[in-house]
Amino acid sequence: MHLPQTGLSTQNNAIRHGKNIFFDLKPSGERRITSFFSTNDFLNFFRIFLFELPVSWVISPTHWANLTRALASGSIRRHRHRTAHNIEFLNQIVASSTFLPSAETLELDSVKGRKWERLAYFRSLRPGGWAPKIRVHGSENLAPFLAAGTGFILWGSPFIANNLIAKIAYHRLGLDVYHFSRPVHGLSSSRLGIRLLNPLFTSVELKFLKARVIAENRTADALSFLGNIIRNGGVASITVGNRGRKTITTSLLGQSITIASGPIFLSRKWGSFLVPTFALKNSDNSFDVWIGTALTSKETDSSKYCLDIAAQYADQLEPFFLSQPGQWQLWDMLVGKNAHRKANSYRKV
Repeated sequence: MHLPQTGLSTQNNAIRHGKNIFFDLKPSGERRITSFFSTNDFLNFFRIFLFELPVSWVISPTHWANLTRALASGSIRRHRHRTAHNIEFLNQIVASSTFLPSAETLELDSVKGRKWERLAYFRSLRPGGWAPKIRVHGSENLAPFLAAGTGFILWGSPFIANNLIAKIAYHRLGLDVYHFSRPVHGLSSSRLGIRLLNPLFTSVELKFLKARVIAENRTADALSFLGNIIRNGGVASITVGNRGRKTITTSLLGQSITIASGPIFLSRKWGSFLVPTFALKNSDNSFDVWIGTALTSKETDSSKYCLDIAAQYADQLEPFFLSQPGQWQLWDMLVGKNAHRKANSYRKV
């Protein structure tokens, strides 16, 4: 699939010192995060400090392709039950598709992607950091907002490079981004893991953000804060997902895709625009980040407005998804109304 190649190579590698802004009473959340410690935290600790961290520092990212394939293959063999569950889940999607590879290929690519992501974060902790080659396309789509001092929301698509590479690209473009996040973002969802393990990821992200705005329960307060940032000409970023009070189902390449409608509703409420972004990894270990055109609608009815915006997003997503389906990370989004049923959920590493 041909994608536009009119971007610029971003060069600004200066490090920022962003901050965490917590809206729950404790950094680990108030109610929903009940586990203090998990067995996975223990395994993660040894896996990180005895293998992944030193390997990511010693082995150049140009040699990670074979490494992540070997790690992914080993993980798939060790976790046969999880793999079988995921392949059964993915077969539901592949069966109705004419362009997707096999469920087995998608599962291998997904695990490889998450292995790569861990190494990328840990490489960034190396003295001197990591300066990946990133080409940004469509930065001119932001020019009207920047010139007018109008706030906007960067709506990041859940490809494997979104969590880190897109943030680096925003920073290199000189954007002061407030990113909405949850305390469980990173490596763990337990209280101890949130305090000790997740900062291995989030401390890297803060090098490229103005702030992480974090909430698990008091999301209304956090979003009110982001709304004030936007109304004063600031920039927020939110990741596209299907987790939220309300969702919308639209079509992507003939299949159903379920999208949380919260960011759409909020952008309208705040008088701002959603600007979709797409970050993809290339075989030569370089990256491309596309900044899409702002999503707008003339619909006055709230439901029709959200449906229109979701459909426009799916249209912009289509060539990127078609180009690199193996880099997509939220397969739950492509199972329509059953997306939130735990029995059907895709199980990650």
